[in-house]
Amino acid sequence: MCPSGDGVLATLTFNTIDVGIYTLNLYDVKLANKYLHQYPIPKYVFNDHVIGWEDDNYHIFTVSNSSVSPVRLYQLHCMLQFVASGSSGTTAFCNMTIPKALLSSPQGWLVIMDGMIYETFALTENDTYTVIGSKYKFESERVISIFGTEVIPEFPTPILLLPLLLLTVLMVIFVKLRKQRQITLRNP
Repeated sequence: MCPSGDGVLATLTFNTIDVGIYTLNLYDVKLANKYLHQYPIPKYVFNDHVIGWEDDNYHIFTVSNSSVSPVRLYQLHCMLQFVASGSSGTTAFCNMTIPKALLSSPQGWLVIMDGMIYETFALTENDTYTVIGSKYKFESERVISIFGTEVIPEFPTPILLLPLLLLTVLMVIFVKLRKQRQITLRNP
């Protein structure tokens, strides 16, 4: 008999209480017509990396079975970067959830791992977040850089408006002085 269906046997949904390492154990699970008394799920590390900008905090969430350094934003390069570490020879993964208000990429994302383009990343997006998933094998630490095309503005909006306002005021003063000088030259 051939299997049928979409392959989904169960969907588990749970909320974590805090950032850290969690262990999920399933009891009395029936696999291949045999009951298992306990089926442990590998430990995953959930991290909330907070990027502060102006008066806002942007939360980048990572889920991984390896250690993930704090995520850094390199705003000038539209890039997020972190270091993943684990035991040599092991295979690991990291899923990163990025708020589009912080970094987005309508033209496509670029993932660089240890200086090489990484093309086999998983990508899921909705209106407010992008999730990028990557798998890797450890020989040493992995430096992972994620490049977008649009990032929060470098300068706060009021700072951007200040030079424009100053230029406008200077132009008005210049025009008024020029008109006054022309009137003075005509009427000596």
